[in-house]
Amino acid sequence: RTVIYQDAGAFYLLQRVAGAWSVIGTYEEPATTSPGRALGAALALGDDLLAVGAPGYGNVGIVYVYAYAPGTGWVLQVSVASPVQTPFARFGAAVGVSQGQVLVGETPGSLPADDMVIGTAHVYDAAKNWAATQTLTATDSAMGDRFGFAIAAEGDTAVIAAPGKESARGAVYVFTRSAGVWTAAQKLVIAGDRAEGDFFGHSLALAGDRVLVGAYGRYGQLGAAYLFVRSGETWTQTQELTAEVPMAAEVFGGRVALTTEHALVAGWGYEFVDMIGSRGGGYLYRGSGEQLSLLAALRADDGVPGDLLGVGAALGEGSALLGAPYDDAPTEPTFDPSKAPGAARVFGLVQ
Repeated sequence: RTVIYQDAGAFYLLQRVAGAWSVIGTYEEPATTSPGRALGAALALGDDLLAVGAPGYGNVGIVYVYAYAPGTGWVLQVSVASPVQTPFARFGAAVGVSQGQVLVGETPGSLPADDMVIGTAHVYDAAKNWAATQTLTATDSAMGDRFGFAIAAEGDTAVIAAPGKESARGAVYVFTRSAGVWTAAQKLVIAGDRAEGDFFGHSLALAGDRVLVGAYGRYGQLGAAYLFVRSGETWTQTQELTAEVPMAAEVFGGRVALTTEHALVAGWGYEFVDMIGSRGGGYLYRGSGEQLSLLAALRADDGVPGDLLGVGAALGEGSALLGAPYDDAPTEPTFDPSKAPGAARVFGLVQ
């Protein structure tokens, strides 16, 4: 008898061959499947490691770490758990990977912020048999921060978001690594006037000397995204991005992605229809320095209100990927997103 666990979760590996993407593997880890586990709620890929968060597992959360083995594929190496095991803390709500270390956020994964939650991030090291080696916190920790809500790591730099900071104005903290140890380096906030409910840090991305931070609540949920560039050891905001024609509740900046040459900002609230939901979409930018220029607004050709295109976003060489979890939801007798198969839309960049 097949047992179906609601919200157990799964994740899929896709590979591009000759310009075409296809699913090459489905991972469910049935031995540890449980209702509400939410496997795949957070993913980070890099340096032949893949970290997958399941923040609902056992009401405390867990993270699965896979390693790439040539000729075999992705093989589960270890599952890591919180050193404190706090119920409902949602360990694995965010993950980052860099050079043999996995960073894991432990904070509830929904907003608005719970003013009782501070949040932490934990570091696990492959060189030390995946032991927990550090617990990172904000330099000015306070109730409601939601530190660890989003994480990005590359090389010896990591950025960790606290979108609930200061009545949900939000902040992002930069950490640098030396001899395997992470140290707080700088706090990033929006330059100029900040407002309650900006949720700066709801999403973030790191590529080289640039960080892109989403603030989906900015300007009454029109949303915005902010580019920061590092010069020496100092990060400075160089640009504010908003939608070309901002729409009410577009939540521009709900998801962001970044490479050395391009940026992607999603706004899944685009084209809202009452009682159904939003069509959603994204915006692709070009730029390798302190300024980004808009290339295109990304919309699904057959997109309809309710799809929520842009709830997930990723960017790679020549391709932008936007998730639409309610794509093809049945509409008769009424719109029912719980029965939607969902889809991921790939947009190709033509040089």
